[in-house]
Amino acid sequence: NVVLSDVNNTGHPWTISGADASACADLTVAAGETLTCTWASIPTGQSRTVTVAMDSDPSDCANGIENTATITSDADTNAENNSSFDSIEVLCPDLELEKSGSEPVSAGDDVSFTLDVTNGGQGDAMNVVLTDNLPGDGLGTWIVDSVVPADAADCGIVADVLTCSVDMLEAGGSFSVTVSAATDSDACPSITNDASVVAANESANDQLPNTDAFTITVNCPDVSVVKEAVESPISAGEQGQFSLTVTNAGPGVATDVVVIDMPEAGTTWTVLDAGGFSCDSLIADSQQTLTCTMAEMGIGSAEIL
Repeated sequence: NVVLSDVNNTGHPWTISGADASACADLTVAAGETLTCTWASIPTGQSRTVTVAMDSDPSDCANGIENTATITSDADTNAENNSSFDSIEVLCPDLELEKSGSEPVSAGDDVSFTLDVTNGGQGDAMNVVLTDNLPGDGLGTWIVDSVVPADAADCGIVADVLTCSVDMLEAGGSFSVTVSAATDSDACPSITNDASVVAANESANDQLPNTDAFTITVNCPDVSVVKEAVESPISAGEQGQFSLTVTNAGPGVATDVVVIDMPEAGTTWTVLDAGGFSCDSLIADSQQTLTCTMAEMGIGSAEIL
């Protein structure tokens, strides 16, 4: 009469299998219950095998999984070898997220964020999900520029939310994703963004940060125009002149600068010096409109027409 007893002190339910599992009272053993298998006899030189399986979780990383089994027999001649102990080391992942982004830009420039995910733990990370709620105000449509390595993660953006999924990120493994969008003046003076990464089997006591944020400075231009008479008064019959000083006080580069001047109806003016501008004249119903454009005006620069 041989009886195998094993108390399930692991905190997880067991599933029993193996060639000799039919001798066991139950093929599932809940936490806190005892596995009991009974054989009428085991002939000399033979053995019986039962396999106990369970799913580990992050709570097992701290101390591993320990278990002791015992066996008794009516005619056992040596009780000192009737118990056996063993343990399983459980390795947990430890994900780290680092977020970086563009240097200061001017409104109208593209900006980008790069998210680097590293598994700094000893265990493989399962079902990794990276989430980034991307900012919307003053920004165009976000796109995924790159994923490195290219097949490391399945990434997509829906409604300004970046989601990257990885089935398994091995210990020491990493991947990065870069996203970008165009800016406009509504993005000034800065855009801030934070992201997070989780794994299904990461311990709550992990050491590395799972969240990170980054702020990109977006500088808007500050353009102004001052119109002054070159000479006043003048005598009737003399030529009248005005100067227009256009200035960008910054702190951002001004793009697609447009100056519009509508002189008094019935008069026609000629641009003597356009400075760095390109000027056109249109007359409609005796009203002249002067339109001068410049593709880009640097910070602190001034042009005189």
